[in-house]
Amino acid sequence: MRIVRNTAVYLQRFVKKEINLLRLRPTNVLLFLTYRCTSRCKSCTMWRRTSTHDELSISELLRFVDMLDGLPVESVELFGGDALLRKDAVIAVTRAVRARGVPRVELVTNGNLLDEGAAEELVAAGVNVFTISVDGVGELHDYVRGTKGSFDRIRKVVAAMVKNKNGKREPRIAINCTVSALNIYGFEKVLPFADEIGADTVSFEYVGEFPPACIERSRVNGYLPEPFFVPQGRSILLTREQAALLKQKMSRLKEDARGRRVYMNSYNIDFLRLENLISGELPNRRCCICRYMIIADPYGNMLPCPFFNTYHIGNLRQRHLRDIWGNEMHRSFIQNIDVSKVDLCKRCILGVERNPTFLQSIHKAFLKYSLKGLDEPTDTGEFVPHVSQEGAGA
Repeated sequence: MRIVRNTAVYLQRFVKKEINLLRLRPTNVLLFLTYRCTSRCKSCTMWRRTSTHDELSISELLRFVDMLDGLPVESVELFGGDALLRKDAVIAVTRAVRARGVPRVELVTNGNLLDEGAAEELVAAGVNVFTISVDGVGELHDYVRGTKGSFDRIRKVVAAMVKNKNGKREPRIAINCTVSALNIYGFEKVLPFADEIGADTVSFEYVGEFPPACIERSRVNGYLPEPFFVPQGRSILLTREQAALLKQKMSRLKEDARGRRVYMNSYNIDFLRLENLISGELPNRRCCICRYMIIADPYGNMLPCPFFNTYHIGNLRQRHLRDIWGNEMHRSFIQNIDVSKVDLCKRCILGVERNPTFLQSIHKAFLKYSLKGLDEPTDTGEFVPHVSQEGAGA
């Protein structure tokens, strides 16, 4: 009965979402407050972007929030770079958004600037979901993130946040672990760590990577994408042996998670087959993000996709949101995004989680992978900071 009830609830939500997609009604907001970052991640190049000093002021950000009135927005995601480089803006935007009845404000952070005092201010303002990136335990996390001491800071601040919750449901603390060749020999320790510190959820997802040739073949209306998941030297996609090891580790983690308080989500690894993990080409069928998510960069430019940061459908400093959303530039992008033809879409890791078709959604929800017949790969269980990645990826 529980499966039937949950399926009915899911179907209801799916139908509602599909209606909103057809009507081009935005339900989510992704707001980049800055491209500046305090990490030097080996899986992301956003910190390499040249940032200007012309980021939206707090008053301009609040004007943008006012533009959301009357829209069925359910969630606002505050993002960076390191969004906490603009902590005052995070607090101001959160207060304004929650005052308008938006039920979910999520802050995605690397944790570098999230001390106990900042956490208290953010919770008081109304941030009710903290998503904190953790790529491993101890030295492994610091290596992938390129910042010493980052792991210890996360441990301390999350422990303080959990203590201050005092049994309350919010804020929700979500740990997100991106798996790649950088941390394949140790990422699994994130599950017991998340449980130990009192996190509510821990999610494992696969790394996204766009090779230069893929980017060159992905122009839309003449605009070339500039994604921030690109190789920095060698590919960090998994080799065949590492991909088989990942599947086996995920199977063991699911068993381990059954006896823990923390909820584990691994859908967008479970959904991928070995060939997807090895090649980086994913089973995406469509793009919905450009239909339901309002995306704004730090300078007020509205984007149909976070990876097409030069394709501007309008600027919030110059025009009202209602005059931008659904305009000719926006609709032209939607019409020209053909997932089967745009190479970038075939490798978009966001698409695995956020753009499933109905059948893919059912598949993801109920799929159980069988690992029988796979050779047992070698796993030392140790952190190897310069693991060879030759042969990984396409």
